[in-house]
Amino acid sequence: VSNFSYDECMFETPTLDIQELRSVLTDAGHTAVGFATMAAKKANDVRLDLNGRYEEQSKDFRTNMLTVVEKFADARTKVEARIDPMIETFAERLPAPARKVVENLTDSVKEAQAKAHQFVVDALTVEAPKPAAKKPSAKATKAPGATKTAAKKTAAKAVKAPVAKKAPAKKAPARKAPARKVAARTAA
Repeated sequence: VSNFSYDECMFETPTLDIQELRSVLTDAGHTAVGFATMAAKKANDVRLDLNGRYEEQSKDFRTNMLTVVEKFADARTKVEARIDPMIETFAERLPAPARKVVENLTDSVKEAQAKAHQFVVDALTVEAPKPAAKKPSAKATKAPGATKTAAKKTAAKAVKAPVAKKAPAKKAPARKAPARKVAARTAA
């Protein structure tokens, strides 16, 4: 038999110090908030960097495309200068009605080309839209001492525009559906 005692094997139960636990949890919370703040700042820096790169590349792309469009317009002008005399010579040999059709067609083509060119130039020179201004919040319109519901009603009245009354719609006369003949199906 051994000299083993049950009392010697007992474990001591730790004591729980509430102040120490509160301190540890507070420190952990502060650390988590610090990491979240740093992560949000880093994400915002990356977003601003990417936005700047996008704007720069977009501007470069537009500039390059405008150069290409202008070169294309110059080439088109040179081709027109060579083709127009041939079309005029051809049109002079045609009868008057056909000559008028050819002239109208060439004018329409030149007008369409000019409009298409202007459309492309306008599309490439459009600036990026600016962010819209924020609407006033209910807090901004709240008078001191007013309740929340009164502030919301005031803000809602300020935002809503008067609505014009709609005229009653006129009813079209009812049409009768044409009578349909029902053919009996016969089994074959």
